[in-house]
Amino acid sequence: MNLTSIEIDNYRSCEHTVLECGSNLTALIGLNAAGKSNILSAIYILGLLGNFQDTRFHADNDGNLHVYLEHDSWKAEVFTNLRKRAEPEMAFLFGDLLNEQIRLPLYFFSKNSDEQFVKARKAFLSELLGNNKDAAFYTTLFTRLDTIQDFFANIRYYPSSFYNDASNMDILVTTDQPNTPSEWFIYNLYVCQFKEKGLYQRYKDLICKNGMNLVDDIIVTLGSPGNNNPHASSLPQATEALNGKYITPLAMTNGKTLLFSQLSAGTYRIMALLFYLIRN
Repeated sequence: MNLTSIEIDNYRSCEHTVLECGSNLTALIGLNAAGKSNILSAIYILGLLGNFQDTRFHADNDGNLHVYLEHDSWKAEVFTNLRKRAEPEMAFLFGDLLNEQIRLPLYFFSKNSDEQFVKARKAFLSELLGNNKDAAFYTTLFTRLDTIQDFFANIRYYPSSFYNDASNMDILVTTDQPNTPSEWFIYNLYVCQFKEKGLYQRYKDLICKNGMNLVDDIIVTLGSPGNNNPHASSLPQATEALNGKYITPLAMTNGKTLLFSQLSAGTYRIMALLFYLIRN
């Protein structure tokens, strides 16, 4: 299932924002404080299925989401109000199945296979839609609602702190269990430098001055643990070459050598994201 587009009204800085999504990857590009994170936050609310508390709305108006979804053989629209309510609900529209919205309370989406709950759910819909629907209709409807629920439940939103923990970035330990996503990135980058030289070179060509010009060059050096190194590790290393060592990543920009922690958080996150996109 794909999220093909989303309309956000009166939520945070999004007075009326419409985003058309790509089929595989959508990149949000804009100036600081342009509202990129607010769009992600609104999408993430879908994954919370109403279990959220947010008071940052545009003016005094209600915030609303209108989402378009596309499955292999059917499409759906989902509507939800973003203000916290005593009984939050979502509305669904399946154009090929019904010509009206179905407004459902969120408890309706409980992953409860108890026979009584299943019967109560069907009875709720029968009362809502009338008793003139056959068994095939309800089977199709429940399958679609469960598919949408599973899709929403798998939405993940990683804030900037996930990619950039500045307190761990001056010297990044490499062990068989790197501690943070930042450490994993540096560890994988170092190993790639020796084990996948072609991949490493493609990565450098993309992010350095001949490509995106994020930095001029990357230097990843290997040092020995010392008493003054708080990040030094005595744990077994992932490869023999790294045993008892730590990695110090440096970036060259405008002729200056900088620690990765001196790069902007955005630059660092883009470098990490592009590495994994190329590698995977």
